[in-house]
Amino acid sequence: VTEGNHEVETIILLMEHAFKSYNARWQMPYKESGSTSNLYYSFEVAGVHVIMLGSYANYGKDSDQYKWLQGDLGKVDRVKTPWIFVLL
Repeated sequence: VTEGNHEVETIILLMEHAFKSYNARWQMPYKESGSTSNLYYSFEVAGVHVIMLGSYANYGKDSDQYKWLQGDLGKVDRVKTPWIFVLL
């Protein structure tokens, strides 16, 4: 599951309260993937590494999401897991 405009619940400028219901209802495996946010995470299934990116989380080069993504991609064993799917 990834978040979208229907889950925001607030004005984007006030992001501290955004996605309150989403985060309460949908607990993703973000901690297991090394992410610090429920809005972006990854997991593996049947030889596929699935990356779920957060379109409402900061994604600039200095952001936590960007740094996490770089680290996550670096950990993928492409021999064991040849496919990578990215959803946004």
